[in-house]
Amino acid sequence: MDPKTAIKKTRSRKALNAANLEALGAERLTAILLAVANEQPATKRRLRMELAAEVGADDLAVELQKHVDATASARGKVNWRKLKALGQDLDLLKSMIVERLGETQPMLAVRLLLQFLRLERGVLARVRDTKGEIGEVFSGALADLPPVAAKVKELGLDFADSMFETLADVPVGAMGEIARTLAPALDAAAVAKLRALIGTEMAPRRRVNTGWRDALQALLDAQGDVQAYAATYSPSEAVLPPVGAKIARRFLKAGEIDAAEQALEKSNPHVGPAAASAKVSNSGQQAWEIVRIDLLEAKGDVAGAQGARWTMFERDLSTDVLRAYLRRLSGFDDVVATDRAIDHAKRFRPFTRALGFLVAWPTLAEAAGLVLTRAAEIDGLAIDTVEPAVRALEGRYPLAATLLLRAMIRDVARFSQAGHYPRARQWLTEAASLAVQIGDFHGHGDHTEFEARLR
Repeated sequence: MDPKTAIKKTRSRKALNAANLEALGAERLTAILLAVANEQPATKRRLRMELAAEVGADDLAVELQKHVDATASARGKVNWRKLKALGQDLDLLKSMIVERLGETQPMLAVRLLLQFLRLERGVLARVRDTKGEIGEVFSGALADLPPVAAKVKELGLDFADSMFETLADVPVGAMGEIARTLAPALDAAAVAKLRALIGTEMAPRRRVNTGWRDALQALLDAQGDVQAYAATYSPSEAVLPPVGAKIARRFLKAGEIDAAEQALEKSNPHVGPAAASAKVSNSGQQAWEIVRIDLLEAKGDVAGAQGARWTMFERDLSTDVLRAYLRRLSGFDDVVATDRAIDHAKRFRPFTRALGFLVAWPTLAEAAGLVLTRAAEIDGLAIDTVEPAVRALEGRYPLAATLLLRAMIRDVARFSQAGHYPRARQWLTEAASLAVQIGDFHGHGDHTEFEARLR
């Protein structure tokens, strides 16, 4: 046998993988695991939870509850050296609630997950979470709540109090999310009680707490109480286009067309108080216009709605608006309209918006043509749009991708964007690798010339 082959076989038997560990045998592995657990409290907790899960969901719930209670009662500051271990411990607790308990007892899992979310403020008060690692664990728990809650058939009246306590303890940004997630599972009595509790909490406050309002609005949506939803906004808020759009959308859903129209008239970004304000964002105006289009359709003005969609597309190059416009065309009209939209996008300014639309639609040949014909307009610092365009074009259109890479490299260097220097070096390497695929640079200079100019 070749000595090298023998060495390879020996090494493969020492590799840390499932097959080699299984070869040690259950008895040997158990001894090793117990020894590790005695030295590492986190491992011991994991083993206890896993054993409890094997016994049954109720036993697992007891172990998880103990751990939640212990974390809630802890008061000491956490040294930065122990921050990683704390994050791992919290993540393990969350995972056991969601994955193990959530499989068989989703109701218990929801209750424990709410208790887990209530830990966030207390835990963050004990640590310096400069990188946001602990915060990410709680954000993950909030994201895990919907799939677990979806398995719960109904949450009764007794759940209202515990849910209210949770809302009072979690960060403001999580309150509405929790309420929207759980509202569909609450029965009518629980929704009514929770609504009353929140109303009592909000009544003495002079300033609106946005967290409580978000939670209340989720309940009002569940009840279909549009009038009460509209009343959660002050008169000065109701004239804002995004707020007026939210209110009008709910009136439309309830079939109250006149009320929806009134809400939009109050918040019209083109006339009245909203037009006088310089604070109307593009997204807020777009939200208002989309609801107005829905209102036109609800009133039977299909032509007016289509005209508004096209005008909106011409201004914003919104793919969603264009798709909504095309869906309502028949025969080959949608093909003609698509060609007209692409032609409009190719002339659109600024260049970055046009490029983003053509890549997202997608029509990559037109996007590549746009880059070649309007290369001087490329904004290399619009990295969020330009870099994805490079990824989309580099396979079939290497010259277009190269020009985009060069623009990013050039502008990062020109404007001394030091934070992007490592990425610029990577882009330069990518441009060099693409150069071998390009037979004709169409007057833009080869890679050697570009590097010389860059230096």
